[in-house]
Amino acid sequence: MNKLFQEEKSKTIERIHQLESKFVRISWGRVAVFLAGIILLSFGLSRNNPILLLGAAASFICFLVLVSIHGHVSLDLQDEKTREHVIDSYIQRLGTEWKEFEDDGSDLMGKDDHAAFDLDIAGPASMYQLLHICHTEEGRKKFYASLLPPEELPSDVEERRSAIRELSGKFSFLCALESVTTRITTKMKKKKSFFVDAEAEKKKQEKKEEMKGFPAWMQLFRFLIPAVMTILVIFTIMGVLGAGYLVLAFLISLVITLTPGDSILSMMLPVFRFGQSAKDLIGLLELIAEENFESGILAEMKEKISRKGGILSAAAEMRRIGQAQSLSYNTIVHLLLNGFLAWDFHVGYAAYVWNEKNGELYRECMEVIASFEELGSFAVLPIVRNTAEPQLTSSDSKMIKAEGVYHPLLAQDTVVANDVAFASQVTMITGSNMSGKTTLMRTLALNLCLMYAGADVCAERFSAGFYRVFTSMRIRDDVTSGISTFYAEILRIKEMADYVQKGGSVPALCMIDEIFKGTNSADRIAGAEEAIRTLSTGNCMVVVTTHDFELCEMKSADGKPVENYHFEEYYEGDNIRFDYTIRDGRCTTRNARALLTMAGLFHGETADYADTV
Repeated sequence: MNKLFQEEKSKTIERIHQLESKFVRISWGRVAVFLAGIILLSFGLSRNNPILLLGAAASFICFLVLVSIHGHVSLDLQDEKTREHVIDSYIQRLGTEWKEFEDDGSDLMGKDDHAAFDLDIAGPASMYQLLHICHTEEGRKKFYASLLPPEELPSDVEERRSAIRELSGKFSFLCALESVTTRITTKMKKKKSFFVDAEAEKKKQEKKEEMKGFPAWMQLFRFLIPAVMTILVIFTIMGVLGAGYLVLAFLISLVITLTPGDSILSMMLPVFRFGQSAKDLIGLLELIAEENFESGILAEMKEKISRKGGILSAAAEMRRIGQAQSLSYNTIVHLLLNGFLAWDFHVGYAAYVWNEKNGELYRECMEVIASFEELGSFAVLPIVRNTAEPQLTSSDSKMIKAEGVYHPLLAQDTVVANDVAFASQVTMITGSNMSGKTTLMRTLALNLCLMYAGADVCAERFSAGFYRVFTSMRIRDDVTSGISTFYAEILRIKEMADYVQKGGSVPALCMIDEIFKGTNSADRIAGAEEAIRTLSTGNCMVVVTTHDFELCEMKSADGKPVENYHFEEYYEGDNIRFDYTIRDGRCTTRNARALLTMAGLFHGETADYADTV
């Protein structure tokens, strides 16, 4: 993987060096040509030499051409530097530097998104932070929602899987996609374009409701003013009329064309929405339109963009209208164009017609871009991790089976993979502190979320049915509502029980970490037994981690013994070590005293590192 990134980065750096050299050469060329023009103009005027004056004119024209070329080279240079930054982000995902990525999706998490907090789906050091290549707000929200455990299996999960796997093989395309969306959102923040605030959008809708069509009087003056002004200019040149008539007509034209400024503005809002990002937007649409896609989802989105009269052609037309409107940024030019040609009426009419025909372009455009960002984010995983295509089995089988499964957020070169085959109604996992119990539960839950989203999973093999995933891991109290940690956990498990007892058609997978750890041991064991037995009465698999070995002897509601697995520790001198490997059966050791002793907090005679049960 790293070799692929380094090759792409080397190519990008080479292009950057070439563009920087070209940029410098053109800069000096501009200066030289401009100075030559000044010198030729000076000598031409002083000596009244038409050849030198023509040379000066040619020099200035050449200068303008070089300015244009210089601008294009500057943009290309920005593109390549952005691409280098994107490639660096992939390299950072191989280690731990990705945890410094600015966007971790924390702002997307709702108060009741328990799984997002429990499973590190969003927030610092999260799945969102590791994988996302989303820079539009729609893309961010869409990707976050797809990471969460779904209530129902998406009907298009296999089509999504095909699209994600195809994108994972298009690294260069993904880099280009993220490079352009990065530039677009950067301009959004600086220019406040591409999006329109709610108040402006509301005014636009009010204007549209008031305006059943393009006003007839504007339509009349759109043709009448240019015709009248053309006749007056001709008559003035011929000497038929005095210049005063032309000036008077010009002022009247300005009054007519500038008075309905708000109405023209409302017609132009769809154009303003894209603002300075129009060029990048069209570049992004062209990037998608020029790529070959085989999967149905991607091919369908490309068709929306590239077909005749599709999003790309509409965006290009919108850009031309925006370029025409941009002439009004120069006040003198704006006045002349309006006074002689009723320019605002022509531009307003073009925007009105465009909006009537393409009013949904903005929504459709953002939907397509957001979908590519979301699917592309999932496609990042096979690029930076060793993954496999999961097998979605019938949920009736009640089994989660995996070989070489590992946690996606842990570094590839140090993570420990495990083999699991959970098939019992209740699975109990015991083990020492820090031995890997909770990490295994999160590993399974995160990979299930990836599978349900249509993505690959971090395993050699992985198969499971569809489950409604519930979690109770990082329980937080709520001081403002008077809810303790223990009661918060009760509410979380009650939510699981309510779902199970309602007999939902989709089986539940309830993953509970350190069940009822917030109360005394007697109440904890009794309460845990009752809660687990209640959950096991319905269409449900329960996976529980605990330090209470008494729970290893309990039976589920159907009278079957719970299935037991455990993690162990070992010691090298005074140091505790873990191999993070799951084993059959219940745990026979514990390490709390050893950890307390190492911290200097326990000095009892029974502080035995090999404390067994």
